Amino acid sequence: MIHREDASLSEAPAPDSRIQELTTALAVTLGLLMGFAAVVILYLMGDRTFSVMLGCMLGVVLFGLTHYLLWGRAMMKNTARERAELLAQDQAEIMTQRPWDRQYE
Repeated sequence: MIHREDASLSEAPAPDSRIQELTTALAVTLGLLMGFAAVVILYLMGDRTFSVMLGCMLGVVLFGLTHYLLWGRAMMKNTARERAELLAQDQAEIMTQRPWDRQYE
């Protein structure tokens, strides 16, 4: 028979996807706002400066995108796999303990 406390320990807390979505939306919104402000300021500075700085900004964006595509996704997958392994190891350790030795929060 499984007790209520034992069942709650076997369930890993699910990440709050709503907070993740809001964080991503905030980062994208702030990035777009800062980019727009930079373009307006560079446009007001003059013709040649605007073109050069816009090219530099585009280069930085392309470098960041390339870096994410080459390394970022692989690192996220690796971290997710390590986290799953650690959670499974923690769960196995909890299940091998005697019920009276378990620490409940």
